[in-house]
Amino acid sequence: MGLDEYSKILDLMKSDYVHGASWYYEQAARAVLELGTLDEARLEELLEVRPGMASVVNVIRAYRRGVSRGLEIREVYERLINYRQAAVEGLRNNRLDVSSVITISSSSAVKEVLSVTKPLKVYILESRPGEEYRELYEGLKGVASEVIVVPDSSMAHFLKYVDAVIVGADGVYTSGHLVNKTGTMPLACVGHALGKQVIAVAESFKFIDGFPPPAHAFVDYGGAKVPLLEPVPLDLFSYIVTDTGLVEQASGERISEISELFINAITK
Repeated sequence: MGLDEYSKILDLMKSDYVHGASWYYEQAARAVLELGTLDEARLEELLEVRPGMASVVNVIRAYRRGVSRGLEIREVYERLINYRQAAVEGLRNNRLDVSSVITISSSSAVKEVLSVTKPLKVYILESRPGEEYRELYEGLKGVASEVIVVPDSSMAHFLKYVDAVIVGADGVYTSGHLVNKTGTMPLACVGHALGKQVIAVAESFKFIDGFPPPAHAFVDYGGAKVPLLEPVPLDLFSYIVTDTGLVEQASGERISEISELFINAITK
């Protein structure tokens, strides 16, 4: 335990371009545990790794508030990890009435919901740049009867054959946006235009006050700098699946309530 372990976790977070917000949540929680103290300079360093990852911001908020209320850092860490595990079980209480879906990137939250929904067919966009589909493809084997990887550019074609779009989120903001992998915006727009259900899946520790930050992390793709994440208006979504249930009217007030529910669960 100490600064060396913290630095290793930080470097791992900086170099990763595949994992989603749930993974960053666990890494950020462990990084602060390794520090053993609320070193503000180090906390700001963590926050700058992936500014669009609301889960990291909420982990830091939980540590700050918990310690201010007299909790030990290890106690906050244990509550964070237990909450994450309970959130997974909460997501699995949501069995969707769909038999075919299309998704993008690799969301552990989406995988949990699909594992209980058991759709007949799942189309996964290649999710370039990054091609995170590989992890989700492996994770859905045995869950869906068919799991098919298709080019990003073919999304409109395959949307004709599905009941719904389903995507994860790295952050759900009171401004009326969610942040997710670049490519989510056109997928949601086309799905909405074709009259399909457009569903987001996000644990309560991804809900946060404010606006999404400007694009920060970029991937070099044939000489072009492509943002890793993008904001998507919540107006495009039919509802959000969370560990606390379905959110059909994702108002700023409701998002703020869910965010505070998470913080209070950790720090009270």
